[in-house]
Order: sequence, then C-alpha cells, then structure tokens
Amino acid sequence: MSFTIKKRCPNCNNLVPFEDDNLEEKITCPWCGVDLYIVFKDELAVDIGLPRPEKYEIT
Repeated sequence: MSFTIKKRCPNCNNLVPFEDDNLEEKITCPWCGVDLYIVFKDELAVDIGLPRPEKYEIT
C-alpha cells in the first residue's frame, strides 16, 4: 500500500506529490521543472531535495 507524500520543492517552494514507494531516485518538479532526488529511509521515500553537487577534482 503506497501513500502520496507532499513535500516542498527547495527551488520554488510549491508542494510536490510523490509516492512513498517510488522506485525512481529522481523526480521532476511539476511547477518549476527542476530535477529533484528522493531521500529514502528503510526503503521508503521520505523527502525530496535538489541534486547533490558533483565532487570536482582539483588538477
């Protein structure tokens, strides 16, 4: 049984609905179009956030 969770997009602050058993690790905000990652805890989605910045190597 899945539940729809609504969390605020960190980019546009609108509520973004997603399923707690969503197996995708990334969703797109329907309001501003930014890609968001899903935070999992014990195999359930609990929150969304902006993608983590890539680590850059200093050359």
